[in-house]
Amino acid sequence: MISVMKKLLEAFDRYRSLVAYKVYAELRAESERTYVGFMWWFVDPIVTMFVYYLVFTVVIKSRSENFLGFLFIGILCWRWFHTSIMHGANSILGERGLMQQVYLPKVIFPIVAVLTDTVKFLIVLLVLIIALPLFGFPIGITHLALLPVVLAQFLLVAGCTILAASIVPVVPDIRMVLQNGLQMMFFLSGIFYDISLFPEKLQNLMLLNPMAVLIRMYREVLLNGSMPSFTTLGVIISFSFLIGMLGFAVTRRLDVVYPKLR
Repeated sequence: MISVMKKLLEAFDRYRSLVAYKVYAELRAESERTYVGFMWWFVDPIVTMFVYYLVFTVVIKSRSENFLGFLFIGILCWRWFHTSIMHGANSILGERGLMQQVYLPKVIFPIVAVLTDTVKFLIVLLVLIIALPLFGFPIGITHLALLPVVLAQFLLVAGCTILAASIVPVVPDIRMVLQNGLQMMFFLSGIFYDISLFPEKLQNLMLLNPMAVLIRMYREVLLNGSMPSFTTLGVIISFSFLIGMLGFAVTRRLDVVYPKLR
């Protein structure tokens, strides 16, 4: 495991300029494909939030205190997780032409996908934090606890994305498994409801989902000004690290196979 981590760090250090350039190029290309450019990074989650808000408050008539902020935080965190995995799962296959021209460690491609979506998430999150006082949520010292929560989700996103990207080229059907698995996680992550309202046994079962735990922590910090459980964050970080190392090991093993796939 230590040798795998060392190889990953060496690859990232050697190709960090390329990674930075590709992240910049993808962000720029994405912003230039639409008339409003990067503003879609803000508009898209806001529109999604209002659609679900109308469904749950008008149609289902289910509302709770601060439901708008509650819902937006859940959607924003989930979109980072979901978009990065689905974007990154196809990243190695999508660079088949480049792989056939020049050698690059294949783990670079999912890393670029993760970093691209992470930049978009962080920009929107920063705007959200700045806007909190306007809605009656003062910013305090406890908001610094958001940093380890973001780090934990970044490692979870990176680990899952690298593992997905390493398998999809050789087992394309995994994409369907991913889509259905993520859809199930979406409804079990507490995006629309407060998990603490369920019976304790059901809560414990639902909190086996790391995204449910992280979304709850974001809300605790941003809406309640309370501290997350650092022990739980440590468990999520350790799990994410192991998943990422497994994905990197698979990409190394199949390194010469990927360019030959059709």
